[in-house]
Amino acid sequence: DLKNLWAGHLMERGMYDRVAFMLTAEKVYPNLHREIVQHHMDDGLRTTVEEAIKRQSSIQQNRLLRNGVYAISSLLGNRGKGQAEVYNGFKDELTDWSKYKGKGLSI
Repeated sequence: DLKNLWAGHLMERGMYDRVAFMLTAEKVYPNLHREIVQHHMDDGLRTTVEEAIKRQSSIQQNRLLRNGVYAISSLLGNRGKGQAEVYNGFKDELTDWSKYKGKGLSI
């Protein structure tokens, strides 16, 4: 896979932050020998991967919390008294003929 080759190339260049993202988010594994990968892990890739995992887990936790808040607010419904109705371009005062129903006004 080309992504695996690219990850190996970036690892050899020392761009550990990009490689860490590829390892954690995209599940890409470099096509390098085990000793070379171990050298890069000892050289600083391990700490960068750990930071990327922590960042990814905090992003996932925030996403779950946000979804929970949206679910709770949708269950509670509209409880605010001061909420204004959203403007509807298809139904405004010039084209809303529903208020004239039953008054004998023909269009």
